Amino acid sequence: MGCSESDNTFQGEDNRSEFFKPVDPKTEVNRFSRELNINGQNIEGEMPIATNMDNTIVSGFTTSASITNDNFLFLPVTFADENNVVEALVHIKNADNYWKIPVTPINNSTNLQIGIPSHVLNGTFIVDYLLKKSDGTTSQILETQVGIVSPESECSGFSFPTISGSDGLTVKTYTLPDIGAGNLTITYNTFTIPDRVDVRYNDQWVESTGDLLSEGEAPPVKECRSVSTGDGFIGTANSFELAFDTNISNKLDIYVSGCLNNGTQWTVTVSCPQNDVTSALWYEELPDCPCSLSEIPENNQTPGFDGRWSDSFCYQIFTDTYHYGAETEIRWIPTTQGAGQQCTYDSNGNLITSGIAAGSPDRRSPGGCFPNPEHTSLDVKPWESNNDSTIACIEYLKRWPSNQGNCGNSNPVNDINHITNLIGNMSCEEVTTLFQIGSSAENADFSIVPVELILYLSGQNKNTPTNLLEMLNAVANQLNCSNNDNEQCKVLEKAIKNLTS
Repeated sequence: MGCSESDNTFQGEDNRSEFFKPVDPKTEVNRFSRELNINGQNIEGEMPIATNMDNTIVSGFTTSASITNDNFLFLPVTFADENNVVEALVHIKNADNYWKIPVTPINNSTNLQIGIPSHVLNGTFIVDYLLKKSDGTTSQILETQVGIVSPESECSGFSFPTISGSDGLTVKTYTLPDIGAGNLTITYNTFTIPDRVDVRYNDQWVESTGDLLSEGEAPPVKECRSVSTGDGFIGTANSFELAFDTNISNKLDIYVSGCLNNGTQWTVTVSCPQNDVTSALWYEELPDCPCSLSEIPENNQTPGFDGRWSDSFCYQIFTDTYHYGAETEIRWIPTTQGAGQQCTYDSNGNLITSGIAAGSPDRRSPGGCFPNPEHTSLDVKPWESNNDSTIACIEYLKRWPSNQGNCGNSNPVNDINHITNLIGNMSCEEVTTLFQIGSSAENADFSIVPVELILYLSGQNKNTPTNLLEMLNAVANQLNCSNNDNEQCKVLEKAIKNLTS
């Protein structure tokens, strides 16, 4: 059956997306160059050869970059005299056209923005570019090799594959599974030479190691010799906790700005997204703790789990600090990087099932004797005081719940359920300090800490003493806290404030 021009087969607004034919950046360089999203002028012909060159104009740039399509490629350049740099000429190698881009320098640097359209295929290309001063003097021709790569969409185990890089800007896109609202963790390690990490979700900057970028603003460019924490360039391991909703957007972009000219290195790992229903259940995939040390499985293996139990002596060094009151501990370590189990035991070798002394599962197993940066960032820092990752101990013990081992009985040691009003929002490190102040072993003559307070803190007597505030003030006086600002005095001050506020 034929159709005439008068047929009204389709009525209403056409909401179909415009179709763009895919373009290969390696074999279709002419078209690829023209279809870049650049705030500048596209000019036919070869880029002019640099004349009146001044090789001192540019002090730093990157020789390689990696990006996914539907993103902006930023080419960072630092130079000595920003006032005279007015323009950049950008050319895709072997293309018959180039771009003229106005430059407004900021702090002796610029970030040339090149938008890679969504219909560009994976591949590699080379960008030739130079800076031009107001007097016509140009820099030498700079060259950056760029790889366009696929977004990460497959998350196996506990995380997407770890990405790593060096100087310059790397942009990595993640396609989140359609699971609705949820959360994920972005763990980074910039080691000793500082780098900057920025996170973009739903077309907005949402996290950063520095000040959050404004819309349309590019990450700053810095040489390693001139970075500072105020620029967001840091040398440390830490993480972001990100809430998302794939009903709104499932596209996540990680921008890592490696400082220039000093061989910097960095890694970033994005955890597998978990929706609001299952996000707290990551630890349920781990093996149960043996109910006693005598029940550790033969060959240190638990059937059905790819890993091993370890009672390495090096863990015992940390037990008294991070699980105060436990006698010993063992860990289940996965064969591949991921979550691990931790179990602590009392002096009789029985599993401790709750309290500060109980073991806590690890979102990242520490592996051997020396904790890896991911474990420190994801598991240790939230437990500690005085950092951006610190959370209240009450909340920590909920998010990292001790495993009960299917033992059929509870064995709490240094529990906190009866002292929630006293500890308030204290971190687990601060609560541990409070228990240490009240340790009967360290205060056998009870000259500093009354026995009644010791029994209350330890849970041997869970009834709140009527003179609790009086006893805390007395201990503070015994420790001369009016003239001291040590950790014990800080914790006592918080406890007193919690009781009086």
